[in-house]
This record gives sequence, structure tokens and C-alpha cells, in this order.
Amino acid sequence: GGGVLDLSEDKTIVAPGNQNFNQSFVSNITVDSASISGRYVISGDKVGTEYSFTGQTGEYFRLVRACTVRPDTMRTISYRIRNNGEEAVSFTAYQVNSGANTDGAPSSGSITLQPNEETTFDLSFAYNNENVMLLITLDADATNGKLWISAEISDPQIVRTATITGGAEFADGMTDTLVAVGEKLPEVVLTGENADEGKRLTGWIAEYGGKTEFIAAEDFSMPDADVTLTPYVTLGWELYVEYGGGVLDLSEDRTVVAPGDQHFAQSFISNISDGCTVSRSGRYVMNGDKVGTEYSFTGEAGMHFRLVRACVVNPSNERTITYTVKNTGDVPVSFTAHQVNSGADTTNAPSSGNITLASGEEQTFDLTFAYNNQNVMLLMTLDEAVTNATIWVSAEISD
Repeated sequence: GGGVLDLSEDKTIVAPGNQNFNQSFVSNITVDSASISGRYVISGDKVGTEYSFTGQTGEYFRLVRACTVRPDTMRTISYRIRNNGEEAVSFTAYQVNSGANTDGAPSSGSITLQPNEETTFDLSFAYNNENVMLLITLDADATNGKLWISAEISDPQIVRTATITGGAEFADGMTDTLVAVGEKLPEVVLTGENADEGKRLTGWIAEYGGKTEFIAAEDFSMPDADVTLTPYVTLGWELYVEYGGGVLDLSEDRTVVAPGDQHFAQSFISNISDGCTVSRSGRYVMNGDKVGTEYSFTGEAGMHFRLVRACVVNPSNERTITYTVKNTGDVPVSFTAHQVNSGADTTNAPSSGNITLASGEEQTFDLTFAYNNQNVMLLMTLDEAVTNATIWVSAEISD
């Protein structure tokens, strides 16, 4: 459970195995002096402990509340600190796991408090230890400094390990971190080629519990299992394709801003023949190490529908799009794919030629073009009538 932590008493804790740990409320001291000067000092509706200290910049003292924190849980401690002295005090607070080791320790950042000024901050951690330990490091010399401190710990949250593989890391530079079940990931930073201009994190290829699935970045919450995450990065919508190559996300309605500040609203499915029905049946469906979009459709031979990725392609640049199409339905499907420049006009449009896929079959093909358009458009023309067909499509454009 959670509640107020009393940081003011020497305690003995009995840990598993009947081991006894004697813990002083103030320990690991390098400052000239540190002691309790007021056991309980009221500040508003909270009760805390006042500490007096004298020390030099970089010196520290540690406050301990002896207890056992489960290693598979994450806790947050809410601290309230008030300067009860007569001079300004500058310090950094760390939630340490051992001794005075601040490597990777959650930190308040540097705090400066004038007399009678106070601050509040939260420190979240997941340690296996017999103590809750707050290390106060002086960021400026202090003589007869006085800080009043209260602490309240949250109820436990079960945590699991999230590990990023390739092309991204957490904002602290690490590739693995503990995350409470059901919570969002900490801030993620793209690295390497994924950090190129015009690219964005769309989602994760997540491996956990013996399965692999795609989870959109905005939808991810930590499962009740350790998870390995591979970033799925697509070309950003706001920039022209001329800035580089990468995965094209064909799955969303978007608005692109073209030269002259013209706005083009584009549906991911458009130009559908009368009598043909088509819909997105799975936003992202896994196929090996690729992510794509699944479409379900019914239509007669010669009917068509068009898949659109709104963007601006520089006409002086020739581009190649590599498509992978997999029949994820129960019926065979026969079609021709055209890289069109306008509407449903297939005149001079690069074409895949006829492709017939039985259930479970897939084919990869390249279409090369040089268009000046606000779209990348793939026209799918049915070569045979079909009912309730389903195909999965992924697309990647070259530099």
C-alpha cells in the first residue's frame, strides 16, 4: 500500500530470512553536519521533518526510511520541501538505490529555495531494497541550512521491462526501462537513419508473451510482460517526399500542404468504381518484419479502387516504390496494380501486370515513376470478379 513515509526515526527492519537491518534516519553524510532540528514541523496540512546542515558544494547527506520495496513494482514518492532557514539553499534530490550512487537515479534536478519558499516534486522508482533513500546533494555552499521535508509514497504499480532494439532509445539514452503495467512509455528519441528529416515514429513491432504484433505509438500501453520493441518509422506527412525515402503509411486520411500553402485533403481509399465496395479491415497487420494495411473488397472484373498517400513528389526525381501484397483472405484474388498520376488514368502508368494470389500467397513488385503530384496513388484494378477478398499492402519509397 501507499501512505505517508516517516523519515524522522531510527528503525530496525526485519527482512526476508529474518535478517535485521538497523537504519539511521540520516546516513551517508559528507557534509560537515546534518541533524534533525525539528521532529515534526507543520506546513499547511502536512507533517514533515526539519533537517539542519552545513556543507560545501557537492557534499551530501542521505535520508532513510527502512522498508522493503518489492522489485517488480514501481512506486512514486511525492516530496514537499520548504526552506525554513535564513539563507537560500541550492540542492538536487536523488532517489538512490544504494549508498550515494546517483547513476540512473531519479532526480529532482537542481532546486534553489529562498527563505520560506517551498517546492514539490515526484520521484518514481522500481528498486529491490530494504530502504527508501533520498540523497540530498548541495549545489552551493550552505551554513546552517534548514530544510523541512515531507514524503508520501504511492500504492505499488506492477512493472515490466521494455527494451528497444535498433533506431531509437529512451530520452535518458538507455534502451531498456521499467514501465508500470498499463502505462505509456517514457519519452522516446529516434536515432540513426530513423532520425532523418521527415521521419516519424508511427508505432512498435512488439514481441512479448510468445507473440508479435504491431501497436500504434499512440495506442501503446505496457503489457503485463517484458516486451521487446522495434520502432516502426514512416515518412512524416508534413514534409515532401523529396527529403528521402522510407516506409509509406497508406492507412490514414491526411491533409498535405503543397507549395503555395495549398491544402489537399486525401482519403486513404478513393476513386472507387460504382458497385465496388472497399474498406480498411486491419490498420496494421504483421507480415514477417513488415507492417502494412489490410483492405477488404468486393467487385466485378474491371472495377477498381485507389490507395492514396498524400505527399508532394519532386518531378525531377525518379522514385521506386516497393510494394508487398499478401492475400490474407479465404478466396483467390486477381488484380493489376498501377502507379497512377491522376484519377484512374492508367495511360503510361507503371504497372505490376496481372497478379493472382491464392489464400496466403504474397508477391513483391517495384513501380518506378517521376510525377509532380500531391499524392502517391496505387490503383488496384480487379482482373476477376471477387467477393469478400482481403489483401494486405505495404509500401516503401526509395531515395
